[in-house]
Amino acid sequence: MVRSVLSPKLLLRLTDGRTRLLIRRAREAQRRRNWTEAARLWREIVGHAPRDSGAWVQLGNMLNELGHYSEAIEAFRHAGQIDPDLAHAPAGIAGVHERAGRWSEAGESWIQAIELLSRDGARGRKADDELAHAFAHAAMAARNSGSSSKAQHILEGAIENFPDLVKHPDNLAIRAKLLPPGQSAASAAFLHDFLALLSSIDRETIKAKPGVRSGDLFQALVEIAPHLEAGKSDPDFLRIAVDLYENGRLWREAVRLAEWQAEADPDNAEYIARAFRAASAGRRLSDARRLACRHARQTGDLILIHQLAELYENARQPARARLLLRFLKRRWPHSRWHICKYVLLTAATRSLPLADQLIQRELMEGPRDQELEQAYCRAAFAAGHYDEARLRLGHYLKRHTDHDTEVLLGYAIANSVGLEDASAYFRDLAAREMQPVSAMVGTAHMAMRKRDLAIALERWCDIAIVHPGAANANVERARCAYDMGDIESAIRICHAHLQDYGNDIGMGEFYAWLLTMNGRYEEALPAIATILANSGPNWQAVDLHIICSSQLGRLDQDWDKITAMMPSSDSGEATSRFYHVIRILMAVERHDLAYRTLLGQDFPVDQLPWTAPYLREAVKNLPAPAAPDMRFTRAENRWNTVADMTRSDFSKRLDAMSDASVEALLNRPARTQPTVHIINKFEQPRGGSELHALDLAEQIGRYTKTQIWAPEMPHPEFTARHDVRHIDPATGVFPRGGVLVLVGIYFDIARWIRHVRPDRIIFLYNTFEAPSLFERIEEAFRYTGIRPELLYCSDMMGQETGLPGRFEPSPTDLELFSPPLDLRPAARPFTLGRHSRDVPEKHGRDDWKIYQEVANLGGESVVLGGACMAGAFPAIRGMQLLKARSAGIPDFLRGLDAYFYRTSTWIEPWGRVVIEAMACGLPVLVHSAGGYVQAVKHEVNGLLFDTSEEAVRLARRLVDEPDLRLRLGHEARRSACELLSSSELKRVIAFYLLDEQSPQA
Repeated sequence: MVRSVLSPKLLLRLTDGRTRLLIRRAREAQRRRNWTEAARLWREIVGHAPRDSGAWVQLGNMLNELGHYSEAIEAFRHAGQIDPDLAHAPAGIAGVHERAGRWSEAGESWIQAIELLSRDGARGRKADDELAHAFAHAAMAARNSGSSSKAQHILEGAIENFPDLVKHPDNLAIRAKLLPPGQSAASAAFLHDFLALLSSIDRETIKAKPGVRSGDLFQALVEIAPHLEAGKSDPDFLRIAVDLYENGRLWREAVRLAEWQAEADPDNAEYIARAFRAASAGRRLSDARRLACRHARQTGDLILIHQLAELYENARQPARARLLLRFLKRRWPHSRWHICKYVLLTAATRSLPLADQLIQRELMEGPRDQELEQAYCRAAFAAGHYDEARLRLGHYLKRHTDHDTEVLLGYAIANSVGLEDASAYFRDLAAREMQPVSAMVGTAHMAMRKRDLAIALERWCDIAIVHPGAANANVERARCAYDMGDIESAIRICHAHLQDYGNDIGMGEFYAWLLTMNGRYEEALPAIATILANSGPNWQAVDLHIICSSQLGRLDQDWDKITAMMPSSDSGEATSRFYHVIRILMAVERHDLAYRTLLGQDFPVDQLPWTAPYLREAVKNLPAPAAPDMRFTRAENRWNTVADMTRSDFSKRLDAMSDASVEALLNRPARTQPTVHIINKFEQPRGGSELHALDLAEQIGRYTKTQIWAPEMPHPEFTARHDVRHIDPATGVFPRGGVLVLVGIYFDIARWIRHVRPDRIIFLYNTFEAPSLFERIEEAFRYTGIRPELLYCSDMMGQETGLPGRFEPSPTDLELFSPPLDLRPAARPFTLGRHSRDVPEKHGRDDWKIYQEVANLGGESVVLGGACMAGAFPAIRGMQLLKARSAGIPDFLRGLDAYFYRTSTWIEPWGRVVIEAMACGLPVLVHSAGGYVQAVKHEVNGLLFDTSEEAVRLARRLVDEPDLRLRLGHEARRSACELLSSSELKRVIAFYLLDEQSPQA
């Protein structure tokens, strides 16, 4: 609404008591924002004074607020006809066009208003605030119509003709919206003028900050944030600041500023709504909940409660969303959408029968309609009952045409029948409906789930051609090219896409990740800066910046900037990302920064049980004793709660058993042994977790019945070759009783575990995912009442969680991985080697120094999985950087004289490759970070190092001292055999067969 105006002439002419009463009542209605009543009163007033332009302007304002745009424009035009010099008439018309989203027309009207305000002798006030207001709106209209350059030209013209406007709040407000991302002279000039609004701070100190001085907008906003309270009582400052921090995506500060606006104007509920929107955008769930409740109490409007429910669902908290939907459907019984959404969330968080019961209740109370039928069909999919979903969706599509439901049916087929049938279905759907993007994406997804990368790449290419606006298609094209080993093609795809869509955050994140994962750290840093400019604080940017800075030796220099990148969200996703930041810092051996982050970051650690072991170490490493912190106490209490949900008595019983007792346990009649159900995602045919699960099934299967399961449709190779079954409670296909063994904790169990009724539940924790582990323990206990048991792939993994559990080494075939039978040829040069996945995180940036030392001494180095480091390492004689392979590894190891291993931004939970090398009788030279360290004793069966200098010195010894190699290699083989001996393997298997009646000793 344009600013109110009431001409002096009107006040002089309307002198009768009735008219004065009407004016007072109209103003009161406006104050109460009762636009309908105010419009009625102003109609009555213009009836008394039809030639007064001011009254017509007020009527136009009220009609605009009511959304009666045509009538409002007529009222403003009438005012302009009465007084051609009245700037409020075109300004009012401009305001109507703004409300209707007609930005070009709005801009033209604002230009007319500016001309009238600037004209000598013009009627109407020519004060700076009116001019600034008009210029700002004209510039905003130009910006919103797609011409930022025209908006900038308008502002420059304003300042050129009216220099006093440069620091006017309206001028600053539009300049804030037009600031370019990143670092610029325009940002530096704006920040200088913006800080002038703060009178009660030491501006010179703030202006000296690096970000403010250089015009780096993101860094400057972080530097200014501690001083914002100085402008808390200045409405103009708050208006500009909240826009500025929203544009910078600094949501914590935006919420605070909007709440300060609400304190200054408590009758205006829009400020609370704005604070809620900022909290929602930043995934600040606790703030959003508080603000939605406050808004509902203040206005009686439940729209923010509705949006809060959507926020909880998007943040993967469907149970909370369901409770809010239950409340809303009672308050809004007429809303079919809320009823159907409540049904879907009930299916997802409770059970399908309960959802069906709700459907039946609705049918008893009202008519059957398409929305209710659709909810009935989709409920089965939401509950994970894919076979039932396939039947329901098929019946629904016989009566209705609904493309979204057709696509959903394809995914139900994939999860219930198989990937080949789903692929055929999606191809048919795409051909029948003229290649819609969702059906084409379905064909690509099926190829990806089958790990058919060549076909997947072809499908994503087709999508990118047919639907150029489908940005994700190019991201997936690049990802497929990378997975196929064609890194340069992946980079070219990213370049081409970002040239056309420079603000695409998804592609920007992948591009920065791609550069980082391939050791191109200098190139990655500008790409990370672009992510921040487009998205604001970003977890991916934090992860990548830590990796790049640590590898370039500038982590301390960049640390303040990195901490400013961390989002202030308290969602479940943020919890997981925060954990991975801590793990990366541990991997780059900056425990001090990890502990500082835990102790100082504004993050709800008291709600996160996994933080307790880390906090214990953090407090232990403080230079002075820490004052008691209730956050730590609550985190410890949460950890204790989860610890009480686990059991370790079977492990203790096994430790107390003799070898004879273990043998007796294994030799019990098969009918008395429990069935062992082994669960894994079985996505990747050569994945380490999948191979471990299959090895385990083979070993245990020698003594009892085993069944292998996947929580979702597994890769076809596992179905065909290993009889892996897909868990589907709707069709009665799920484990029943027995011992439930989950190899990995990175998949959902809530949908099906309640149906199993197991005797025991065992989690194998084999990759760093502590938040998921604690969550799975709580879910298992909640849904079954069984206290789970924990197995760790290394002692290090157990120390990370602090929870009671048992070490179980990854199975290694000692016959396959064995020393060479033939003596080493005397003429062969000393050969150092290693193998791993072909990614930089598996290599140290200084590893070339070890390879260089070997070359200096006349030896060679062969690195399988080292092709990714070709650009990071110098050319070294005798160093071969080869692509990774999985075939022929035992022969490769037997052709080496020594084995070297170090990672950089990844810590090996166990390091099976090191154990394989030891089993082949190789002396190992390994970094002292990794789960394998518990099997390596320095100078006994291997060599451990902390620094590159130590590694170079030890490598020199291995080349020069054949006797040392022989001694260490012999002990390495003996240690591997001891670790993985038949008696130890029998104890491993016996653990799974224990029950309450098993012998105690």
